[in-house]
Amino acid sequence: MTRQVPEPGQGIIMWKVIEKRMKEKMDGSMFIGTWWSLVPPLLAIVLAFLTKEVYSSLFVGVAVGHCCIQDFSPLGFFCVIF
Repeated sequence: MTRQVPEPGQGIIMWKVIEKRMKEKMDGSMFIGTWWSLVPPLLAIVLAFLTKEVYSSLFVGVAVGHCCIQDFSPLGFFCVIF
């Protein structure tokens, strides 16, 4: 079994392709780059302090963040989560 060694610069090219695809996908959300992007982590922190349940609070924060990215589309949210 031979191991493939990437050529110099190949990793940079792959990174640029991935970055381009992510930028195309994320440009549609109005929440990226605004103060709304701070709501999910702040919500998770506040819930963790109030309920003393870190995992549940983290899940709620991730779910709210994903809803923001999907523009609050319930179908898109449940398709990705489940």
